[in-house]
Amino acid sequence: MPSTQKQATTTGASYPRLFRLIFVIFSLYLLGDAFYRWDGFRYYASFSEFLPSLALALILWSMVAVVASLLAWTMLWASERVFQQFGLKVNIEHLILFVGSFVLLGALIWTGKQILVPPNKAVTMQTKLIVSVSILLVSVFIVWRFRNKALRWIEIVQERITPLVWIFGICLTLAIPLVTYHTWLKQTDNKGLQQNIQPSAADKKQPNIIVVIFDSLSAQDMSVYGYSRPTT
Repeated sequence: MPSTQKQATTTGASYPRLFRLIFVIFSLYLLGDAFYRWDGFRYYASFSEFLPSLALALILWSMVAVVASLLAWTMLWASERVFQQFGLKVNIEHLILFVGSFVLLGALIWTGKQILVPPNKAVTMQTKLIVSVSILLVSVFIVWRFRNKALRWIEIVQERITPLVWIFGICLTLAIPLVTYHTWLKQTDNKGLQQNIQPSAADKKQPNIIVVIFDSLSAQDMSVYGYSRPTT
């Protein structure tokens, strides 16, 4: 009976752990993307105009993190139950370790491919299949080899990311009133502009003009300059 209660407690506590991890990963990605976008945004807008957009993105990413962690936890919980039906002692912590190992190895392989393989050289489907199966088998071996340390490793990761959870949580708390105020202020300004700007009869006779522009288009993505895919 104590073992069953402990297992139920561990399973129930897995969702907050998973959400914390996904929330931090999403927030770090958003932070990196924000620095990347600000490099171009600062040429035509101020930081006070950029900050509300960043706050809104943080709120939306947090909502996505809630849904993603819920879906991931549901899939892991269902997988745990399936393994238990076959008498295998696999819990959610083992599955999280497997997914983490698979993603990390896949990212390393992809990074190595970007560095070592020329961009104009296509990778065959057979090679992709062999690499995927190899990553899968290595991930399974890692879980089997360190199965007794999975829970402890996850606890260590949770301890390490606790400051980040607090920092991003505070940022999220501040983002909600900021977005609310900015939205209300923008609506007020738009109402004032609509009242002040009245199109004249001459303006209504002018033709509609559509301007098409490309943002962040570079030669490395154009087939006329050697890109492998037929883009241009």
